[in-house]
Amino acid sequence: MDRDDENGYPRELYSNFFKVGFNSAEFLLDFGRQFENSEARLYQRIILGPAYAKELSRLLEQSIQSYEAKFGPIVEP
Repeated sequence: MDRDDENGYPRELYSNFFKVGFNSAEFLLDFGRQFENSEARLYQRIILGPAYAKELSRLLEQSIQSYEAKFGPIVEP
C-alpha cells in the first residue's frame, strides 16, 4: 500500500459526492465534493473488478449494520 505521509498512513480524502459506473469488465467509483451553490468536483476514481466490487458492497453493508447497532440509525441526506 502506498504511504503518503511521514507516519506511514495513506492519504485521506473527504467525499460527499459519489458516482458509480460500470462496463463488462470493471466498476468505476468516483469520489468528490459538492457544497451548496457549487458544482461537484471529482477528486479520485477507484477501478474494481466485479468480484471486488461485490466484496466491497458486502463489507460496506456489514459495517453499516455494525455502526447502526452501536450508534443508532443513520439519517440519509
